[in-house]
Amino acid sequence: MKKLFYLLLFFLSSMVLLPSCDLFDDDDPEPNDGLQIYRGATVDIGNGKATAWISVNNEDEPVELGLELTNGALQDLPHTNFSVASVPLPDQAKELTPFDHIQIDWASQGHGMPGPTGPSFIDPHYDIRFFMTSLQERMTIPAPTDPSAKFDVLPPTGYMPADYFPGGSRLPGIGRHWADGLGFLGMTNAMVLGSYNGKFTFVSPIVTITELQSRNKTSTTFSQPQYFQESNTYYPTKYNIYADETGEQNHQVTLSDFVLR
Repeated sequence: MKKLFYLLLFFLSSMVLLPSCDLFDDDDPEPNDGLQIYRGATVDIGNGKATAWISVNNEDEPVELGLELTNGALQDLPHTNFSVASVPLPDQAKELTPFDHIQIDWASQGHGMPGPTGPSFIDPHYDIRFFMTSLQERMTIPAPTDPSAKFDVLPPTGYMPADYFPGGSRLPGIGRHWADGLGFLGMTNAMVLGSYNGKFTFVSPIVTITELQSRNKTSTTFSQPQYFQESNTYYPTKYNIYADETGEQNHQVTLSDFVLR
């Protein structure tokens, strides 16, 4: 009887000493259906917050790289266009994918986009750019009027998807935008790509604020180049928009279906 008592006491003591599953540092994984989830530092955005995260499977392969927006990030947004935030990625995302950080921009009035038969228009939206260059390198990109600017130095043939073309939008600290042949008329989300000085520099899901607020779930395959600048790393082939169904029901804009190149 005394032996049973001590075994029970040891068991209860072990339970007290176990850490809670809700306590994770940014560099520690969160278990989720067999995946490890790593989160970067949280950044303020509007009345809410933004956090980058990546899920990794047991083979150390990336499954999904995402930006999480709390509900407050969709509320009381200003009536002017502005760069919202640069969101750092967790180290595991930098190790497994070519991406370095995420830049979020808010287009309060929407704007025109180049198309094969002329410009089209996309409503007020977030530009969510997953950059493959460092923040320091990106911030050296000058204005288009600067004589040293290299917006017109395009990547070699095959290093951008064949059905994308360089548009007229050239922005300091961002680069040159590329659009596919579909245009954006009436669309609530789209994938835009970017380049600067001969390199493919970012992939950018564009998502209207109404699409995020609708909590619709979409998953879209986007075109791939024939060649890749960095080898032995994982590149995404889909982008996804959805809202969590449990917890705080945050909004997610993610890249997935990674392929080792």
